[in-house]
Amino acid sequence: MSFDALTILGISSSILCGGFLVALVNRNGAGARAARRLADSKDKRTAESRP
Repeated sequence: MSFDALTILGISSSILCGGFLVALVNRNGAGARAARRLADSKDKRTAESRP
């Protein structure tokens, strides 16, 4: 089985794009968790300030 330059380039670019998509999904998940944590901390502060 022989690989030419276009096959190697296609495989490597698909791996690179897959890694980019995985990183993008992980980054979006981390941002959503941080926003949720910030919203939860704001709710706790308002609850603590009530008599």
